[in-house]
Amino acid sequence: MTYRREMEKAIKAYLSQYGFKYFPKGFGYEKKLNDEFSYSLLCTTASYYQKNYFEVSIAVTVTSKSLNEILYEATNCMIDYRDLVGSPAYINVLDDDSTMEMEFTGERSMEENIAEFDRIYKEQVQSVFEKYSSMKSIYTCPLHDKNFNILNTPYIFFYIPLAYYFEGRYDEALKHIAQRLEIEDVCIKKVLERYGELREETTKYRDAYLNMRENIKKWIAEGRQFKVDDEYLPKL
Repeated sequence: MTYRREMEKAIKAYLSQYGFKYFPKGFGYEKKLNDEFSYSLLCTTASYYQKNYFEVSIAVTVTSKSLNEILYEATNCMIDYRDLVGSPAYINVLDDDSTMEMEFTGERSMEENIAEFDRIYKEQVQSVFEKYSSMKSIYTCPLHDKNFNILNTPYIFFYIPLAYYFEGRYDEALKHIAQRLEIEDVCIKKVLERYGELREETTKYRDAYLNMRENIKKWIAEGRQFKVDDEYLPKL
């Protein structure tokens, strides 16, 4: 058994006791809490060409199914993460700017390595779960987590206009969409100049933002509210 396989087997066994299921693609784990929330961990590794050594970095996601239903509606079905772990609460840097990472090394036993993994899980990973334990905390995450989307993952930006909407900051919601449309238009122009044609996938995000803009304008006019935990947002 390779050292990588031994490490993966140990992490899988550790997380299984907390109800996480392993998904081989991407070295990821997921736990469905109920019909609303699910947790996921993504473990990325780097060996730096060293034998029996891996640096493991952990990213944590807390998913709200209802939020992804709203995103699906807002984009006229174009952005669909209802059965996936898409979420604005995708965290790999904590509030104190620390990262969730450790080293697995053959210089110590696998039990000792897992003991360190256990410490990170209980001190850091669980702190993310606790922080995002309500629908509202996830819905408004883009506006209140200083390390929100520090990797600039494109799909996560779709949650920002919704967060502004839930807080009643309508002008900022529409302003963000306008900014994203400018970025998408530049990308589309570059693709068209280089290849002379556009595919549906190339214009998907632009079209999704256009749909979101029209729907948010409609919601503003209608005074649309969403039930979030025990209150309705935005507050009218």
